[in-house]
Amino acid sequence: NNKNHLVINEEQAGIVRYIFDLSLNGLTCFKIANKLTLENIKTPAQYYNFNWKNNYNMNMGKWHPKTIKDILTNRLYTGDLVQNRRSKVNYKIKKVVYNKECDYIVVPNTHEAIISDELWEKVQTVNKESADKATRNKGRYDNLPKVDNLFGKKLVCADCGRVIKLCRSIST
Repeated sequence: NNKNHLVINEEQAGIVRYIFDLSLNGLTCFKIANKLTLENIKTPAQYYNFNWKNNYNMNMGKWHPKTIKDILTNRLYTGDLVQNRRSKVNYKIKKVVYNKECDYIVVPNTHEAIISDELWEKVQTVNKESADKATRNKGRYDNLPKVDNLFGKKLVCADCGRVIKLCRSIST
């Protein structure tokens, strides 16, 4: 009845809680996306019937790691309303810039929370540690020779049709 009040959809809230639990158990966004896809859980685009051109994720029901990251970093699920995440440089220019987190306007307890603040903080800590580890490992394989992909765009995945890329890493 009140158009200015957020109401929780319990089916989708269960998926959000599941994603936070998986992240807390140490799964990366990529692994969570694969797990949700294998379990045939509907993507947000499928719930709202978004119709984008060339959106293979919606058509095939595949979760994308960026979607998982957006869910895990959205404070809306804690019951807080976050504003001023981005702004325009000038009203004449359409360029949008993302503001620093210290410039956000956070209004606590504007609606019912899906996850607790403690769970939110734990997941943010786990994700920060994972990001720090990835930063420390950056450039680890720079000593390997850089070569072009011998197969070019001829070698593609049989499932999704994407080009298989050459990766420079050593399996341990």
